[in-house]
Amino acid sequence: MSSTRSERPVVHTRVGRALIGDNHFRGRSVARELMGRPMAALYALAIGGPELTSEQTRIVDALVSAALASDPRIWPLKVAPLVASYGSTLAGFAAATSYFEGMMVSPMQAENAAHALLTIRERADQGEHLDAILDSWRGHVAGFGVPARAHDERVLAFSAWYEANTSADARPYWELRRRVMLARPSMRPNITSCAAAAALDLGFDAHQAGLLLTSCAMLCAIATSVEASANSEPALKCIPPRFIDYRGPCAATSPRASSSSSGYR
Repeated sequence: MSSTRSERPVVHTRVGRALIGDNHFRGRSVARELMGRPMAALYALAIGGPELTSEQTRIVDALVSAALASDPRIWPLKVAPLVASYGSTLAGFAAATSYFEGMMVSPMQAENAAHALLTIRERADQGEHLDAILDSWRGHVAGFGVPARAHDERVLAFSAWYEANTSADARPYWELRRRVMLARPSMRPNITSCAAAAALDLGFDAHQAGLLLTSCAMLCAIATSVEASANSEPALKCIPPRFIDYRGPCAATSPRASSSSSGYR
């Protein structure tokens, strides 16, 4: 017995609708409302964020520029050329995107940094002193920590531009981030704290802040994937054994191998 149309499952979406002669995206006509809008504004709509003004899209563009750290020796960008070197640009791009999920070295960490700023603001609004809030986290605050160098160069680039092109009263979370830096000079900020503060100031939520910085980092993944997909050098696929210094545990002989000459290990 065939099911009627009313009995069929329905998938609800607010993303888009195809019409004869036009498409709708996030409730807006592509032909009448979205044509010619900056890509940053369209991406903000795509992730469910606010409708950005032309001045606000410049902030996102600046964040994209500051995030252009595309050295393929740096994780997670190592995985993009490794996979793309087998001939597929999109495979490398997909591998880098998958790596971003749940990793400590990932632009999605901007989501955790945003949650940290939101929590600090909430607790401070309830009268708790900033030092007490930071002490409760024992110095481990998402968005802070810079490995292998004194400063995150992406932070320096974006901070200089952002502070020169926005007013202090328009960036409350950025100013809160500055207070954290002054309270704990030893906690050096990384790019995820910049993205989190700027995104919150623009009206994005914490999850969208992570997605925003990840979209910026995608340019780096695309660039390394495009290059590696056209380059089949063996070094991209396999490190020569003479350059590998293994420092793990020694090979162990199993009890079965010890009691027989079977060769099992």
